[in-house]
Amino acid sequence: MSAPVRSAATRVAAALLVPAALVLAGCASGGGGSTGATADVSRNAVADSAPMVRVINDRQTPMDVRLEGGGQTKFLGTVAAFDTLRANVPETLLGTSREIQLRATPLGGGRPSYSGRVYLRPGDVLEWTITPL
Repeated sequence: MSAPVRSAATRVAAALLVPAALVLAGCASGGGGSTGATADVSRNAVADSAPMVRVINDRQTPMDVRLEGGGQTKFLGTVAAFDTLRANVPETLLGTSREIQLRATPLGGGRPSYSGRVYLRPGDVLEWTITPL
């Protein structure tokens, strides 16, 4: 189930970033984790720039965020409760046939949440909102 965008600033950012976006809504499986999360990929005007992810944590607990792709896992950082994490995607995880997904695990344990699987190219921005359970 997708959740509404929470703040006016986020709505404005989504309106500017999503014009020709691939929208992935809802829960993604993978290891049995459940989420109420949405993920959007949008094309950046600067196609030569490194792809990046923006993770918005709408939960009351901090989350460790990892990027999975091509048989690799890369720790991106910890996003505090009700905060946003921004990170570049390592080039080693990119490729025309490489799907990636994000995994967020609550600090102190708990079931992880997963974004949908997407393909990223240079200039892409993946925005994922982790919504409350």
